[in-house]
Amino acid sequence: MTLPLQEALDFDAVKLFLRRAERARPGFTLTEEMLPPVAESCRQLATFHAGFTRDAAREVAGVSPLILVSLVDKSLLRLGDTGRYDRHPLL
Repeated sequence: MTLPLQEALDFDAVKLFLRRAERARPGFTLTEEMLPPVAESCRQLATFHAGFTRDAAREVAGVSPLILVSLVDKSLLRLGDTGRYDRHPLL
């Protein structure tokens, strides 16, 4: 079950995602269609406290490599030299 967009906008993780997305792409607007992958990503980010691999992201949160690349592009994740992803410390 997916939350309505207005309810999802009350969550801090979604608010943070939106701020970062708007910074990366001025005028960015979250739509109902985009909400499920955004919510999943916010849930995957909360799960991994010490970094993770692409395979772990797929297994645990169902996050595709394309979403990971998008999150790296938006500076929500960092990809290390070892191939592990981690969150920015402020997240």
